[in-house]
Amino acid sequence: MTEKDPSNQTASVGRPARITRDDIAATALEIGLDKVTLSAIGSALGVDHSSLYRHIKNRDDILIAAADLAVSQADWYIKTNNWRAFIVHVAEVSWALYRRYPGLATIIRRMDSMPPSILRVFAQSCRELEQFGFSLADAALLVDSVLDMTSDSSLGWEHMAEPIKDGMTVAQSLQASLDELAKETPDLAHHVEFIGEIINSDPQNWWKRKLELLLDGAEKML
Repeated sequence: MTEKDPSNQTASVGRPARITRDDIAATALEIGLDKVTLSAIGSALGVDHSSLYRHIKNRDDILIAAADLAVSQADWYIKTNNWRAFIVHVAEVSWALYRRYPGLATIIRRMDSMPPSILRVFAQSCRELEQFGFSLADAALLVDSVLDMTSDSSLGWEHMAEPIKDGMTVAQSLQASLDELAKETPDLAHHVEFIGEIINSDPQNWWKRKLELLLDGAEKML
């Protein structure tokens, strides 16, 4: 029996890699939301970017899927008998997500409709607060206020780090303006300088102070 010459055999064509919407979303989170392109996702998954359209509509749809996955994978709930500890945990998880995935707050803010994971977090948080004695209306107001404040704070600090002209960041440019204002208005110098201290402080510490102020007010609802 004569052996077949390998050089005469036609190479078999493999099946395209099987991917899912979650694979695409997870890859987007891995490479960075601000770096997401269909080509980058396809390359990371080892597929032609055109095959992604079987699972997503466009780049914006990838970002929505990524946001949905990030929120759904987070551990939002703790077992506690203290309403304040519960809502602080929800806020801290939200803050951690925004810091881990730069651009996530912007994506969520610009969504035309919210993914199920985000709506579920909101609804379940309201239910938990109801069990601590809040009315549904007050629970919803508190959850909305905490999540909005956390999102706004994260967006603000992300903006401060953005580069502008002459290689400066927004924060550096603002600091330069504050320095000028302090010189021009000596009677306000101390207060202007304190604004600079806030800008140059740890963002999380200032955010926590805002959160405590908000929760102190919420305590009066009970």
